Amino acid sequence: MARTKKYPGVYERNDTKTKSYYFMISTTDPRTGKRSQKKSQSYSNPADAYKDLIDSKDKLLKGKYIEPTKMTLKEWLQKWLSDKELSLKKVTLNSYTNRAKHIIESIGHIRLNELTKDHIHDFYKELKQKNKEIFNGKKKVVTDKKLSSRSIHDTHKVLKMALIQAYKDEMSTPELI
Repeated sequence: MARTKKYPGVYERNDTKTKSYYFMISTTDPRTGKRSQKKSQSYSNPADAYKDLIDSKDKLLKGKYIEPTKMTLKEWLQKWLSDKELSLKKVTLNSYTNRAKHIIESIGHIRLNELTKDHIHDFYKELKQKNKEIFNGKKKVVTDKKLSSRSIHDTHKVLKMALIQAYKDEMSTPELI
């Protein structure tokens, strides 16, 4: 674990055959006050690691740092819907689930911490061009009609509610809300 002289805070990994670099970031849990250190991903060169270190420290100081997670939007929506199952009527839950299927189909593969406004705007553009789909259980039937503006608005509401909860659970940044 030798530091690189040119890039302070960046370390060379010794446990791999090829040269790779990482950095450590210290965070404090606001609830408990406990400090913890997180190791970053591997970088092929120290300059990229240093750039991300500076970016992470900047976000940490501004209160916008979110610990990296591998959870995708699909996984988050499924968790969010299962949590909502207790507080919603069955009809509402079915409606939310059908709206979430549109989201999952299009942008569900994106990691929650990598989701940007551009992804969401492109998703809405895609929804406007999309033909109406009727879900009968697990079977999907595509019609000739375009999605109504009401359907697009309802899908937006479901995505927004899920992202608000993700922000409250410290899984997402406030820029997406």
